[in-house]
Amino acid sequence: MLEEQICMLLWGQIEPEKGNFDWRVTDIMMKLNEKYNFKTTLFFSVINADRLGPFPSWMGNQAIGETLEGETIRALDSILSRYENIDYVIFAGDIDYHFQRASGSIPTYVEFFDDVYTETKSKHPDVKIGNSMSLENVINKGMEPGGSLN
Repeated sequence: MLEEQICMLLWGQIEPEKGNFDWRVTDIMMKLNEKYNFKTTLFFSVINADRLGPFPSWMGNQAIGETLEGETIRALDSILSRYENIDYVIFAGDIDYHFQRASGSIPTYVEFFDDVYTETKSKHPDVKIGNSMSLENVINKGMEPGGSLN
């Protein structure tokens, strides 16, 4: 019987200094998952928000773009290389909330996601990568229930 576990990693806790990962807590969780042959879904925040975040202090106030893209690829490669039982990576952490406030950034996010996806899959082809979000408040922004504009 295959079991699936969920692991939410906060970037600021796992990499408090650039390139200096603190694996202590994560190693304990992941070793238990490996011991019982559990696959793991990794939830990883790519939005610098106060509710599920924030980014490590060394990153400053990163916006979605090439710098964040490179840092995300580097961090995910380190995590996925260390923990082979991760079979899914879900970008999470206030993506909905971010798009509610900055709906014009969706095309930039799509490009960011595509680039991170392509680079990560090239090194970790068996890992599935996706998003966790609801577009309810983005698509229907400015609309009343039932579909009429307010």
